[in-house]
Amino acid sequence: MKKIYLTIVSLSLLITQVALSQPTLTAANSTYVAGESFRYHSGTSFTASPPLVTSGANLTWDMSADVEPPTDTNNFVTPASTPYASFYPAATVVVENGGDYGYLFTSSSEISLMGNYSASSSLIYTDYLKEISYPFTYGDTYTDNFSDGGMGNYGTVTTTADGYGTLILPYGTFSNLLRVYYHILYIDTTAAIPDTSFEDLYVWYKPGTHGYLGEYYAVSNGAFTAYGIRYLDQSSVGIENLSGNENGFSVYPNPAHDLLFINLKERTSITSKVELVNTFGQIIKVVLLSGNGTINRLDVSDVPKGVYLLNVWAGQNKMCRKVIIG
Repeated sequence: MKKIYLTIVSLSLLITQVALSQPTLTAANSTYVAGESFRYHSGTSFTASPPLVTSGANLTWDMSADVEPPTDTNNFVTPASTPYASFYPAATVVVENGGDYGYLFTSSSEISLMGNYSASSSLIYTDYLKEISYPFTYGDTYTDNFSDGGMGNYGTVTTTADGYGTLILPYGTFSNLLRVYYHILYIDTTAAIPDTSFEDLYVWYKPGTHGYLGEYYAVSNGAFTAYGIRYLDQSSVGIENLSGNENGFSVYPNPAHDLLFINLKERTSITSKVELVNTFGQIIKVVLLSGNGTINRLDVSDVPKGVYLLNVWAGQNKMCRKVIIG
C-alpha cells in the first residue's frame, strides 16, 4: 500500500500559554469534500525527532525548523469523475494525487479507505481501513482490522487521540489542534517473500480544516526505519486559523496595487519588521517598521500579482495576514 493514499498521511510562540479546550473531530468539521485541494510540503530522513511524538494535553509541537519544498497535492473529487469508480461502488469521495486514486467511504460516523488504484497497481479492501471514527476527541482510541478479502493484503490499525494543543509550522502557529496517533501493521503475502511493515503516524487536525495540518511519520520494514515530515502549504489553509492574528494590526487596502499600509494598533519600542512571503514560502520583501508611529507603508508596486502572507514581527512575536497584490 502506498502511504500517500491514506489521507492521514510542528520562533517563539505567538500566544500566551493558556489552557486550551479539547478539540473534537466530527463529520461536520473534518470530512473531505469533493472540489477541495490541499498542497503539501514533505521531506524524509533517517533521523528520529522525539519531541514531535510527545503526547498529552495542552502541548506545543514545533516544526518551524523543518522547512521542506512543496511536493504534491491531494485533490478531492467525485468518484464518478475517476477512471476506476466501478471497482469501488460505495465510495463517496476520492483523493487524487499525481494520477493515483484513493477511494474513501465517508459517513456521519467515519472515514474509511476502500483501496487505491492507479494505472500500475491496485488494492481493493473488502474490510475497509478505518481512518477516523466520529466523534473523536482526546483520549479516544480504537483498533480496526482491514483486508482485501483473502487476496493477500491485510493488517491492523490502532488509532488514538493522544494529544491536543498548538502546532508551529515554518509559516505560522496554529492552536486548538487534535493530535491523532496511528499505529498500522501491514502484511502483504502476494510476493514470493511475505512482507511485513509498520507505520507510526502522528497527525495534527484542526476542526474546520478538512486537510490535516501536519504529519510526522516513521515507516519500518524491520531492517531499517525512515522518518518524514509533511505539512500543509500556507496557500491551502485559511489565515483565520493562525494564532495571534486577532487584534495586533490591520492592513489596507487589500487587495493592493502599489502600496500597503500597515496599522500597528499599539506603539512599541521593540524592533519590528514586515515580511512578504509568497505561496512557495519564499520571503520576497523585508522592511523594518518605524518605532515612532503606528502606521507604516510597504511598496508592492514591483511585486507580481497573487496571494501572499504578510508577517509582522514585534521582537519574537509574529502576526500574520493574507494579502492580495493585484
